[in-house]
Amino acid sequence: MPDFPLKPDFPVEESFNQKTLISGYENGVEQRRSRFGTPLREFNLCFKNRGISEFCCLRDFFNSKQGALCSFTFQNPNDNCCYNVRFKEDKLSIQLISYRIYNIETTLVEVK
Repeated sequence: MPDFPLKPDFPVEESFNQKTLISGYENGVEQRRSRFGTPLREFNLCFKNRGISEFCCLRDFFNSKQGALCSFTFQNPNDNCCYNVRFKEDKLSIQLISYRIYNIETTLVEVK
């Protein structure tokens, strides 16, 4: 069961990040190798027109994980699989659009 408390709005943007290490040598030759066997996923999530209870729930969850410090599980709505992730930044973007109505955006990155 995922730790992440809310279901994001669609579309959920999912990216795959390869980490390629490139070593250059004096004679101009390059050696390339993959840092990870599989690409790491990144999820851009939007929560639109959310009430105060959902805002408080997500804000409290973000604070309990100390921003990008601690990892947690997230269920990807694209494939219904759970991934170990963390917040990408120590920032949660919150926009008050009306009285007690919020838009929230955040990005999660997969951890191995």
